[in-house]
Amino acid sequence: MIRRPPRSTLFPYTTLFRSVKKKSERKKQKTKKKGKIAHPHDMGYKHLFSFIQLLRELIEDYVEGEWKKYLDYEKAEKVQKSYILPEFENQESDIIYKIPLKIKKKNKTKTVFLFVLIENQSTVDFSIPLRILFYIVEIWRDYYKNADEKERRNKDFRLPPIFPLVLYNGEGAYTAPRTIKDMVEEGELFGEYLPSLRYALVNICALSDEEILAKKNGLASVFLLEKKIGRENIGDLWQTICELMEGEDELLWKGILEWLIMNFKQRDASTSEIGKINMDKLNPKEGRSKIGRASCRERV
Repeated sequence: MIRRPPRSTLFPYTTLFRSVKKKSERKKQKTKKKGKIAHPHDMGYKHLFSFIQLLRELIEDYVEGEWKKYLDYEKAEKVQKSYILPEFENQESDIIYKIPLKIKKKNKTKTVFLFVLIENQSTVDFSIPLRILFYIVEIWRDYYKNADEKERRNKDFRLPPIFPLVLYNGEGAYTAPRTIKDMVEEGELFGEYLPSLRYALVNICALSDEEILAKKNGLASVFLLEKKIGRENIGDLWQTICELMEGEDELLWKGILEWLIMNFKQRDASTSEIGKINMDKLNPKEGRSKIGRASCRERV
């Protein structure tokens, strides 16, 4: 007959073995994360939206809201911090900007800082409303934690507004829920007692060529290239891109060229002529010329 250990020792034994296992798992996960490389396409968009101009064009051209007229883009700052939770590290890439809102009330100008959260998606993720909710809570938690304690205790203490925007560049229809309530079982029964979170959506492939071309700016060239990937000869498109980008800053030109090269490299690094171009050794004018020559032999 096998005797059980005393009841009082069961908990310590199980806790000990669980702790060892978890510690081992954590070590493996940590090692795995060290070698993890972010998705090249997501990194490309993070690079593109380091340009304030593209952020402004995204908001001005594709977002609705009266609050846009209060934005002070000259003082916009890219937040050099990620609020991605550990369980989403393999699938997320966030871009966060902090932009002052200059609001006039009773002959006084009040400055409120708006956080713009951009989440790039190349596939449909049905958990996106929940993930965005986590994002927002993490930003607020960080803001609250770093606020002065006396200020936090004041009845006039307020959290900053956060505008969530999903940029979808997938080929299929976008079918993910648009609100957090849509993810809650029988959510409609509980109405206002559930968070009413909705994110803005820019579905690039759902935009018509006419809608994109009407903008005539840097973001239009990015969206047009994104929409045509794998479908048209880049030689037929390159002249249009150059016309859209006419008069644009050379640094922005270089950023878009680097993003385009990254796209080709990601598709087929071994055979793509454009993917082999190294912009570190070229100025934007030379890069445009080289891509133009190679474009006659490649597809977007």
